[in-house]
Amino acid sequence: MRNHFVIRHARWVLWVGALFIAGCAAFGFSVSDHLAPYDATNPSSESVRADELVERTARFNPNPGITVVVDAPRGADGPEARERVSRVVGELKEHPAIARVSSALDPQGRALVSTDGKATVVVANFGPASVKERQDVAKDVLDAFADTPWAAVGGIDTAQVQINKTSADDLVTAELLAFPVLLLLALWFFRGLVAALMPLLVAAITVVMTYFTLRVFTELTTVSVFALNLVTGLGLGLAIDYSLLFISRYREERARADTHQEALRVTLRTAGRTIVFSALTVAGALASLTVFQENFLLSMGIAGIAVPLLAVFATLVILPTVLVVLGDRIDALAPSWLRRRADTESHAGRSGGWYRLASFVMRRPARIALAGLAALLVLGLPSLGTKFVLADERVLPDTHSSRAVADELRERFGPALSRAVYVVVEDDAQAAAPLVQRIKELKNTAFVSPPAPLSARTSLITVQPASAPLSEDGKQLVRDIRDLDGPTDFFVGGESARFADQGSSLADRLLWAVLVVVLATVLFLFLATGSATLPLVSLVMNGLTVAAAFGALVFVFQDGRLEGILDYQSVGALDSTQPILIMAMVLGLSTDYTVFLLSRIKEAHDSGLGTRDAVAVSVERTGRIITAAALMFCVAMVAFSISEIVFLKEIGLGVAFAVLLDATLVRSMLVPALMELMGKGNWWSPRPLRLLHRRIGLSESDGAPLPRPPGRPGATAAAPAGADGKDVRDPAVPGD
Repeated sequence: MRNHFVIRHARWVLWVGALFIAGCAAFGFSVSDHLAPYDATNPSSESVRADELVERTARFNPNPGITVVVDAPRGADGPEARERVSRVVGELKEHPAIARVSSALDPQGRALVSTDGKATVVVANFGPASVKERQDVAKDVLDAFADTPWAAVGGIDTAQVQINKTSADDLVTAELLAFPVLLLLALWFFRGLVAALMPLLVAAITVVMTYFTLRVFTELTTVSVFALNLVTGLGLGLAIDYSLLFISRYREERARADTHQEALRVTLRTAGRTIVFSALTVAGALASLTVFQENFLLSMGIAGIAVPLLAVFATLVILPTVLVVLGDRIDALAPSWLRRRADTESHAGRSGGWYRLASFVMRRPARIALAGLAALLVLGLPSLGTKFVLADERVLPDTHSSRAVADELRERFGPALSRAVYVVVEDDAQAAAPLVQRIKELKNTAFVSPPAPLSARTSLITVQPASAPLSEDGKQLVRDIRDLDGPTDFFVGGESARFADQGSSLADRLLWAVLVVVLATVLFLFLATGSATLPLVSLVMNGLTVAAAFGALVFVFQDGRLEGILDYQSVGALDSTQPILIMAMVLGLSTDYTVFLLSRIKEAHDSGLGTRDAVAVSVERTGRIITAAALMFCVAMVAFSISEIVFLKEIGLGVAFAVLLDATLVRSMLVPALMELMGKGNWWSPRPLRLLHRRIGLSESDGAPLPRPPGRPGATAAAPAGADGKDVRDPAVPGD
């Protein structure tokens, strides 16, 4: 057999790889300086066009970028309050990027005074400015009033600055917490310090290379800062998954191979192909996020495609070269008590705990399948009541000034300050007047201002809803205004409009995203198994796992449970982008573990075992690996639950819960039960698909037959027997 290039030139590949990774680190570690804020708006939506029209004609953005609440305990009309407001106004007007500053000192400034008269607010609107310019101004204003007890700085751009900084700080904290725990778990699973360091090495290389990739993309498009959080969590998890699978198979092959090189060649040919198909599955699932136009989801899709593919490179190129160089030293620094435990486990074979569990399940498959499916359905029931909200300052705790300011504006100031809806009319104020009367007649309208001229041919109408901006009634008011017949073209913008547009945009693209996930899952599971039925069954189970994850999120975050333990404040809904992101991640990762298990079942079945024995043997061989990989992945994701940003907590806990559920209930219980019930139907495929699989499908079999369980009647070389002693050969499967 011809030597694999990586094995033949291991030291050369290792040196070149080290130089490449060093270059990635040098260029990629500056990526955080080039990332954009969280942005879940569709750039082609009507609310964005309304903003652009106002900005183009009146040279200011209608959405307040910075708001400063000024305490006035002696009254907003007193000299102390006026002095404080003047100081804030002067600070804001020093920045050229700010086009307009409004305060209680203005002739029409009474609306900027609190209902109790003991506070006032200064509002700053930016002119045509880049995201970076607005962020720089917000930072300067925050610094200017950092030590001023009577002034609190908030607003959209201030919130983005604080969210970005909090996200970066939380990322460092998560890494510091996750790595020691992952090292201890790796030591337990690999029984040696040197071997335990391998998954963390692969994870670090994957993260560094992905940082480099994102840095390249920042030169081509806008990338959200939250892509870094996904890169770290997903990169750690997948790299550990793949290296666990690779090293475990390598040790298995090394026990019967003459040389390390031969064991590596077999491992690359078998487990290596499984890892490639698994990575393509995860990348395909996360590629579904790129169908959305919202920058946050698009950025997550870019990162989600890069991470698994780079994890494959690190696992199948860098890791084998390290194993060649280390040789037997991979088992160095292994405590004797861990070695004894490893020896005990390696001889467990068909008497192992996972084998006994799978056999137990397959002796009563109908009852266990029904119980498992019922459990998933019950866990998923709360998801039917999911409510959505637009992410704003409330994703931060009230220790941040932007969150505190937003809460204070809602509690102490009148509804006119929120300016939830505005209508930009492409005509003068006189022509826009009839539209004002039509809007006043709509349900849920509290106040409608006369048209204010922005230019000779553009006017602005301000509308105050009677309900909360981010409510169904608020969205309905936007839709009702848009359905009106106007004298000329008009556009509806503002907070309620952005919320309505986001929901419509996500709904319009959701079907395409689901189709991408379904096609990726079916395609790669077919290539892994050669079966037309197993991918469909897997889709159903993965869908139930996603529903269970959503149910957990609703139960905890939407309903406001565990607020003290998780240190968050519920807003009674989930950010509308999170279910889509979590769906893509969970479906990809669930299929990832499915590929791990089904590829070994296929290998065992192709070697001559019946379906029941093939499942039991494969669960025994992969159960510990999948559980270990899932547990370590959960540690990487749960580390984000310490984040101060609510939707990062949602992502971390939602994905961790789904992965743990999938690796335990689904893979250990439902898969064996359903495969036992399906029997030969597991391996059915139309003839054209069978021929296609023979040419391009995945096979982990290296030609060595698996040993048969002793004492099984009918287990002959000519007719492989199942656990019931019957011939289980399936003429529909190549090699049966």
